[in-house]
Amino acid sequence: METTRVGQRGVVFSFTEPFLTNVYVILGGNRTYICDTFCGPDSMTDLMAWLSENENPAEEMIIFNSHADYDHIWGNCLFKSTIVGHKLCRERAIREGEEALEKYGSHTQGQVKVIPPNLVFEDSVRWTDDGVMFFHTPGHTEDSASCYDERDQVLFVGDNVEHPLPYLNTLDFQTYLNTLDSYRKMDWMVLVTGHDAVQTDSTLLLTNREYISQMIQWDVDVFELDDDALKIHVYNLSKLTLDLVQGKIERKIGEHFAEVMMKIAQASDLEIDDKSMKRLRDVASETQANRL
Repeated sequence: METTRVGQRGVVFSFTEPFLTNVYVILGGNRTYICDTFCGPDSMTDLMAWLSENENPAEEMIIFNSHADYDHIWGNCLFKSTIVGHKLCRERAIREGEEALEKYGSHTQGQVKVIPPNLVFEDSVRWTDDGVMFFHTPGHTEDSASCYDERDQVLFVGDNVEHPLPYLNTLDFQTYLNTLDSYRKMDWMVLVTGHDAVQTDSTLLLTNREYISQMIQWDVDVFELDDDALKIHVYNLSKLTLDLVQGKIERKIGEHFAEVMMKIAQASDLEIDDKSMKRLRDVASETQANRL
């Protein structure tokens, strides 16, 4: 576990196993705010020990879940506190929590019990006396939400911004773009993401925005993507195929999938799992059928 101080009252805790994940803590004068809880109670126990040794955290805790993906909520069970999240986050945690625990059980850090948010909001919720706001920012997932520390001007965005490309779970690219544009309009000095180093400028945000803009038109230039970005793009396409094959597939979408298949064929050292490849072929086949 590594720590990075941000602003006058913020600490980013970065955990590296099983993959880099950040937990952002705001040491408010009236409450301690913990944004996301990683993979289990053991990691949160380490975090709380560090706070006790190095800070004087307010006794009242507010836990915030940026969304219901397992690596952001499994540490909830350590806390007997208010757990804040969007209403869709609570619904997802209840609906998908046990399945995720079974599927990704090797990633647990301690004995995990899935605990959903117990205080939900639709648009936003704010603790005025501490200058902390949580607000709905759909993008990476429909339940995604963000945190803004008004005093330090620190914006925590969960997985809505990620290097090299964001992971997509919905075809509503325009809503995602709107969220990224809303970030650009906010007065922030530091951007904290779920899985990357702390950002002090808009470079990564703008790179992600460009990708989402291209996805709206299905004109991502796959031949310009490096291997890491291509893997994420293929993963995104494989996640979206179920929604695509249930509706009429536009010609430009089929053409894009064909380009991706060509790029994969050229990248002989690129490992794409069989399940993803089958999904890509299914869309290509559906597109061909629609042309006949």
